[in-house]
Amino acid sequence: MNILITGGTGFIGSALTNFFLRQGHNIIILAHNTAKLQKVRIIKSIEQINPDEKIDVIINLAGAPINKRWSDSYKELLISSRLEVTQNLILLIKSLKIKPDVLISASAIGYYGTQNHKYIDEKSSYIDDFTHKLVSVNFPASNKYKKL
Repeated sequence: MNILITGGTGFIGSALTNFFLRQGHNIIILAHNTAKLQKVRIIKSIEQINPDEKIDVIINLAGAPINKRWSDSYKELLISSRLEVTQNLILLIKSLKIKPDVLISASAIGYYGTQNHKYIDEKSSYIDDFTHKLVSVNFPASNKYKKL
């Protein structure tokens, strides 16, 4: 299988990449930091993928790290780093002659909001804070992203 992973150098992306490589799949990673990657095709831009290429699966894990101080400008970066990659993936899928079978887009446990040391599972309620809004489908994005 041909698998495109955005965020393939992150914590989850690295583990997935190694798993799929052990399974014998062809991996394309969209990444800014390419120093630690081997046995994969590395691209720095979605535009490097030809419309004739066959991509079976796209896994979107991209986004600026959340383990930094959240100034207003960094919050805007957190938002744009997720929305821009997603928008570019939509454009990629539209341009591909053969559409992928699967698109997986993940954005971590932030959906539940900041809950300190409380045990969280799929039945837990969320706290409507920034992390919840960041990963929510109904995120009130700035006007720049409303057209999505």
